[in-house]
Amino acid sequence: MSFYPDVSPGDPFKPNAKLSNDVRRLVNMSHGFQDCRQKSIPFGSVRVSVYNASTVSIPINSAVVFTTDALHGDVLPVKKAPAGTTEFGIVQKTLAPNECGSCLLIGVATVTLGSGTGNFVKPSSTKAFTRTSSGTAKILYSTGTTAVILLGGSQPQATTPQIVSGYAGAFKVSLDGTTATIFNGADLNDTNAGTVRIGSKTWNIPVSTVEVEPGKRIYLEVSYDSEADYTMGFITKLSSYADRMSQYWYKELASIDAAGVLHQTHLCGNIEITGRWCV
Repeated sequence: MSFYPDVSPGDPFKPNAKLSNDVRRLVNMSHGFQDCRQKSIPFGSVRVSVYNASTVSIPINSAVVFTTDALHGDVLPVKKAPAGTTEFGIVQKTLAPNECGSCLLIGVATVTLGSGTGNFVKPSSTKAFTRTSSGTAKILYSTGTTAVILLGGSQPQATTPQIVSGYAGAFKVSLDGTTATIFNGADLNDTNAGTVRIGSKTWNIPVSTVEVEPGKRIYLEVSYDSEADYTMGFITKLSSYADRMSQYWYKELASIDAAGVLHQTHLCGNIEITGRWCV
């Protein structure tokens, strides 16, 4: 439903079909009649009256935050939420500068999805929302670039990353939810996860993260184009590499079993490739 501002005695009256229909639907619903073609009224939601305190329009279903601008009666000032904001509301219609409208704080809303992974959303620099692994707006349903979210939930409790004891060296792996971090277990302040030596040359491999899921393994992948041209990075795969390709070399670092438990399989520090393959 739309937001309808208050009127005062003596204000000019102009019939409003949308207002009339919304009132009729409220009365019908209170009597137990519900047309399946109509959107049900979100009685469990929390909304407040807001106005756009910025100098640019705010599109419908965009995330907003409150500002320190002056109140207009009981109408609160808002602006578009910065990217990554954790707590926000969603405006129910496009708001031009200084225009009033309704802002959803708790309840169900339909939003546009952009990039990212995870079961929560946060605002981005555009109208689209970024998927994340934590937040206060949980995705209830999504298809393509559209998601139905529950706004106003609580942050999930922080989890303790899985770290396998007994090994404290290069290319150690930790697992926090679905995010694996490859780092130097001998020096937690090191920006590199370890080094790879091929012949007389050594490459520093930076600390990195990869998204994983139960049943997958984490590998260091080295691709070979020429004697002076190597590309290195981390990948995941379901099974071990029994048949290695002639232009690639792989070293398994860790695996995640079907129960989501991390197993550190690389236990020998920095890596040296002495031939076409190293096992």
